[in-house]
Amino acid sequence: MNRIELTKPYLFFTAFLVVSISIFTFFERPSYLIPVFILFSCTLFWLYINSLRSFSDKDENLTGSGNFILNEELRANLNIEKILEAIPSPLILVDKQGKITFANANSEVLLPKILKVGNHISSTFRSPIFLETLEKVLTQNENIKLNFDANTPILKHIEVHFVQLPLDSYSRTGGTILMSLVDQSESKMVDQMRSDFVSNASHELRTPLASIIGFIETIKGHAKSDKENRELFLSLMHDQAIRMQRLVDDLLSLSKLELQEKSPPLKTCNVNKIINKITESFLPLSKKYKVKLVNNLPSNITNIIGDETQIHQLFSNLIENSLKYSGEKSTVKVELIKKQKHIKIKNNMIGIQIVDNGKGIPAEHIYRLTERFYRVNEDLSRQRQGTGLGLSIVKHILNRHQGELIIESKINEGSKFTVWLPKEKDKAQAIKNAKAA
Repeated sequence: MNRIELTKPYLFFTAFLVVSISIFTFFERPSYLIPVFILFSCTLFWLYINSLRSFSDKDENLTGSGNFILNEELRANLNIEKILEAIPSPLILVDKQGKITFANANSEVLLPKILKVGNHISSTFRSPIFLETLEKVLTQNENIKLNFDANTPILKHIEVHFVQLPLDSYSRTGGTILMSLVDQSESKMVDQMRSDFVSNASHELRTPLASIIGFIETIKGHAKSDKENRELFLSLMHDQAIRMQRLVDDLLSLSKLELQEKSPPLKTCNVNKIINKITESFLPLSKKYKVKLVNNLPSNITNIIGDETQIHQLFSNLIENSLKYSGEKSTVKVELIKKQKHIKIKNNMIGIQIVDNGKGIPAEHIYRLTERFYRVNEDLSRQRQGTGLGLSIVKHILNRHQGELIIESKINEGSKFTVWLPKEKDKAQAIKNAKAA
């Protein structure tokens, strides 16, 4: 007990003695009774005060030890590692030497096979800027956010937050720095693709526009009275205008396809009739490039589930590309193929192949063919009025139709573009899937 708590008992005892001695003065009594009474009263009071102090100390000891035991149990049961494991983000703990003391499951998903508890963090991230920032965090006790590129072994763009753990936090492994990781590779790639798209579209439009402006200035100038050159320049201007029109049409098609991509078509169409129309309309083009075009599709081919206009655009782009770039004296065939064991395709799909025996495509270009504005041979593409968007449109149409495109090619042997589309008999399932989406 403290002094404030003992004040009241002392005051009460003093008042008791004063009143008692005053009463003794009014009555006859032996003279020795007053000191005996006072001694007896003081002894009782002393015993009372000691008992109060004893009980108070025991209560304090019990309360203090109970809190200590409770705090230790909480700290043992609520350590940081258990909490971090439950958080659905990649999180890593490192100690003051930079050694990894803990990594939750999501961090191991982000960094498979290269993240090992017990290793120094430099064995996972070798980026100089990352290691410099970690050193700064460890020496200056700062919380820092950093963006850096890491080879894991695939190049990834990672954002990391370095956070100092509070001194009174309980880390079973001794971790003092918490690293929160965010993989921004996909968003950065999308931003880069968007930037490249705007840049490429601007470039593709600027080139024909510059040509047209130059021709107009020439016609208005020294070729004003030159009929022969004027006709030539007007013809060239017409070609450039057609090129711009094709580019704008393809850009609009891409924009429309992106909006429709998550809305699968529900109607059916006769793919044989569509390809018959395409092959007939491309006969002049096949003669121009001296390429033989053959349609080997059977007349009884199964209908497919699809948007007729988009399916027409899909096969037009594929056949036109083959005619333009397979090379003179080659043959372009449109054929129905059976499902092959080494190709993982759903059973409800029908395969149509555009195959040629021409120049072929180098292997390093194949995986990029469906990128916007990507060309194997830019000069040849522009010479033959290619926009660089044809196969990108094909990819988006197939995405909407839940189809697949497989490209195979060998130099001087030819190329195969195989399209897989859903058959009509699965229309009910397609409608069910569309409603679910």
